[in-house]
Amino acid sequence: MPLPPPPGLAPYDEVDTILNFARVIANDYGLSLAGNLLSDLQPGTFTMLTLAFRKLCNRLSNASIESFPEELIIVGLPVQNAPSLLDPAIQAYLGYQGYWDGNNLYPGYVLPQDMEIPLRIWQRVTGQNSQFIPVLPSIDGITALPKGGLLNCWEWRGDAIWFPGASQSLDLRIRYKRILQDPYPGPPGNPTNGTTVVPLIRCAVALAYLTVEIFAAGRGSTMLPAFNLEKEDAIKQIINSTTRKNQRKNYRRIPYSRRGCGRGW
Repeated sequence: MPLPPPPGLAPYDEVDTILNFARVIANDYGLSLAGNLLSDLQPGTFTMLTLAFRKLCNRLSNASIESFPEELIIVGLPVQNAPSLLDPAIQAYLGYQGYWDGNNLYPGYVLPQDMEIPLRIWQRVTGQNSQFIPVLPSIDGITALPKGGLLNCWEWRGDAIWFPGASQSLDLRIRYKRILQDPYPGPPGNPTNGTTVVPLIRCAVALAYLTVEIFAAGRGSTMLPAFNLEKEDAIKQIINSTTRKNQRKNYRRIPYSRRGCGRGW
């Protein structure tokens, strides 16, 4: 029976593994596996790898691969005070630079830098350790309602989460789609480049074919259709792992709701 891996190591592929695959696919290993046209010393190699990585992330994210959702809890969102508390038209927002309550900006409360869009939000009163309850999304704007003790809806607008505001301090639990960090391995020629990992499980084959496809497209290669077919098959293999797991569950469509100002799905 094989021994388990040391704690803290994730099953991620290294940049060196992906580029070695790419050089073999592109037949760029005549002298050595370090390659020539796709070697680490070529100025465009890591740029092509980064471009391929972003294209792969877009495909997998749109297919709801579970590497992308993330959650965080923001504790003790400041109370909204007068005069913004008394005016239903004044809204608050939580953004990448801080929390704006309608009067003041609090830079200690920020959205994570890897957030692309929020998916779901829950709330509870700060200090009570009670159960989180959902905050409903508003699709067509926040209705100017009198502010109460809880948030009755939220809206993603201008790269920030907007709220009507509340009269007491709240904890927010936010589920969001994250942006994976580019696999930048450092300057060309750095011997530690290859040990950088790409934070997608079992992505080496798909990412290698994507890199070669970009490389071949720039040279008008006649092998481009073959690379594209292999790339699509490798991406489907990654997507299928999530699809098969989800097929074990029963899903119900969330009904359309008109409660409060959370008019949306």
